[in-house]
Amino acid sequence: MKAGERLPSEAKLATRYTVSTPTLRSALAVLQGEGLVEKIHGRGNFVRYPLRRITYVGDGRTSDTATVAPAPLRINVRATQLQARGNLASLLRMPASSPLT
Repeated sequence: MKAGERLPSEAKLATRYTVSTPTLRSALAVLQGEGLVEKIHGRGNFVRYPLRRITYVGDGRTSDTATVAPAPLRINVRATQLQARGNLASLLRMPASSPLT
């Protein structure tokens, strides 16, 4: 199906894939969580436009595994190092003066 198209009804999908309605709804929830399907109350489920997937690979670099995106995505990552002191060290269960980021 193409982005923006409406999925068949839950009943039709459940019949097509020979699964129960609760199983189908669980599958749709996973697809929604992945950003592949959007549920619009009262209208149905729709195929979403592909989203970018950004993976942090360290040292402030990112790996972009996007297929199509409407606009470039920019990410700035800033880090500060400090030492665990007082209550923070005890809350984190680490020795005082341990480096934190």
